[in-house]
Amino acid sequence: MVAFSLPHTPYTVEEPYFSMYDRSAITAPIPPVLADKPHFMQEIHTRYGLDALSEEDFREIRATYYGMASKLDDLVGSVLNKLKEKGLYDDSMITFISDNGDYVGDYGLTEKWSTGYQDCLLHMPLIIKLPGNAHAATTLNQLVQSIDVFPTIMEVAGIHTPYVHSGKSLLPLITGKQDIHREAVFALQGYNPEDFSQHESHAGFVVDPDHIYYEKIRLGMEDPSTEARSAMIRTSQWKLVVRTAGREELYNLVSDPRELTNLIDNPEYAETALKLRLDLLDFFLHTSDHLHWDRKRNMY
Repeated sequence: MVAFSLPHTPYTVEEPYFSMYDRSAITAPIPPVLADKPHFMQEIHTRYGLDALSEEDFREIRATYYGMASKLDDLVGSVLNKLKEKGLYDDSMITFISDNGDYVGDYGLTEKWSTGYQDCLLHMPLIIKLPGNAHAATTLNQLVQSIDVFPTIMEVAGIHTPYVHSGKSLLPLITGKQDIHREAVFALQGYNPEDFSQHESHAGFVVDPDHIYYEKIRLGMEDPSTEARSAMIRTSQWKLVVRTAGREELYNLVSDPRELTNLIDNPEYAETALKLRLDLLDFFLHTSDHLHWDRKRNMY
C-alpha cells in the first residue's frame, strides 16, 4: 500500500505543476446558492472569509488543486514504472482509490465537511487493474462503494473471509458477467452531540488560532448540530440526505446534477423521499452488527 497526501490542503504545489493549468481556462465553480442548504455550508462560507473571494480567486485555487493532482499522477506513474522495470506489473493487481474529494470552490466552499454529501466530495476515482492482460481497458459508469474494493481483492487472491461484510466484489462487473452492480450507494458520517468524544478535537488536533483547521474545529465545537449523525442514499437519479439535526436534502441528479435546488420541502416529491428513506432503512437493517460467530464469545 502506498498512501499519498495529494491533492490536499493547503493548496500549494511547486513548479512545473503550479503553472500547469491556465487560470482563464478553468471551469467556474458551482455558485454559492446556499439558502436551501445545510447550515454548515453557510457557516463555512462566511467564517473562512470565502464570501469575500472572487471567481478569479476560486479559479486560482482550482488550478493549483489540478496541479497537485497532476503531481500525484506522476508519483503514481513512478510506482507503475518501477513495477514494470522489475517485471511485476503484468502479474500485479493494482487498485487506485481516494478517500474523499474537495469543494475546491464549489458552493463557495473549500476543503470538505464531515457531513457534506455533494458529489464533489463523494464521487471518487476508482481504477482497478487485474493480473494479466486478458481484459482490455474500459470505463464502467456504475454505482460502487469503497467497501467493494476489499471483497474484490479477496476474490482475485482466492481468499475466502470467514465472516460477513457489506462489500460486494466488483469482479463480475469488471469481467462482464454482470451489468448492474448496485442500484444505490450509501454514506454515513457524524456523531451524536451527547457523545462529544467523537469530535475531531479529541483526536489530537490543537484548537489554536494559527492552526489550519481552527475555524473548522471551532465550528463543530460551538455548533455540534453541524456535525450531527447523518446518512445519504444515492441512486442514478436521486440523492437523499437525512440528518438527526439540521436541514435535510433531496436532489434530482438527472435534471439538477450540480445539486443546486433542494427539493426536500417540495410536497410534489414527498413520495420519492419516503421511498428513499425506506431503502435507507433497509440498508441499515442489512448492514448492522455483522458478527464473527467462529470467535470465542463470553456468555452471561
